[in-house]
Parts: sequence; C-alpha cells; structure tokens
Amino acid sequence: MANNYTYFSLSVHLDDPEAEWVKKVLGYASNCDGDVINPEDGPESRDLLEIWPDWNDRNYLGFDWEVRGEIDGLWIYTEAGEGNTDAVADFLQFFLAKFGLKTAIQFHYALTCGKPRPGEFSGGACVVTAEDQQWSSLSDWVEITIDEMLAEMVK
Repeated sequence: MANNYTYFSLSVHLDDPEAEWVKKVLGYASNCDGDVINPEDGPESRDLLEIWPDWNDRNYLGFDWEVRGEIDGLWIYTEAGEGNTDAVADFLQFFLAKFGLKTAIQFHYALTCGKPRPGEFSGGACVVTAEDQQWSSLSDWVEITIDEMLAEMVK
C-alpha cells in the first residue's frame, strides 16, 4: 500500500498587530493539537472555533507555521506531507476578514504518492479573499483540456 502526501509552502506579509494575533491564535492551536477546545477559554479559542468549527472533531492544525522576520511575515508550510489545504484556506479567509484586508492570497499544493502509482500525483491552487475561496485542481484542468483537444480533433 502506498502513502499519499500533500505539500505546500506560502508566505503572507504581516504588520505588527497581525503578527501578534497570528502568534496568539496559531500558537494556541498548535498547543491544542489533540485537545477539545471550549469557547469559554478565551479570545484565541473563540477565534479558533470560528475559523474551524469542526476543530473538536479533527483536533489538529493541519499545517506548520512560523512568523519570520526575514520574510516579514507568516510562513505556512508542511514538511511531513500531512497538510490540510482546506485548513489553510479557512485560516487565510478568516485572517483577511478579521483585519479588513482587501487583497487576495494564493497558494499552490502538490499531491504526491510514496510509490510511483498512476493517478496518484496531482496538485492545484487556491485563491483566497475575505469573502471567497476559489480552487483549481490539476486533475480538473487535464480533463477539461483533453475534452477540448478531442473535440477539436473531430471537427
């Protein structure tokens, strides 16, 4: 049996208040891996449950993170291949809305496999604003492109 992995890496510019909030919320989330969270525990727990209402069912963050001076912001990544792209997009959307940021953040992800099995490698991208998430997968693009190319061949 082969193992499947999800990888991504992105950075987000932060000003000081944003960096302080990110450190508090993601630090709290990192410390709560495996724990049930009560909204009465404080503002970080309430934000966490607003970002991820299903936290108490899944109980883990789904990505690694660091606030780094050399990139002047937040680095979100996964090294172990156990990344949760939905968790990243949900966090980014909440962050943009919380700080009233009128911008978009994009990230790409790779889906890989521990063995060279056909159909087990892919990837995609997500664009996030405070109001929306738009996803595109490599598999969908390939299917659409094949259909278009085959339709062109029969003309």
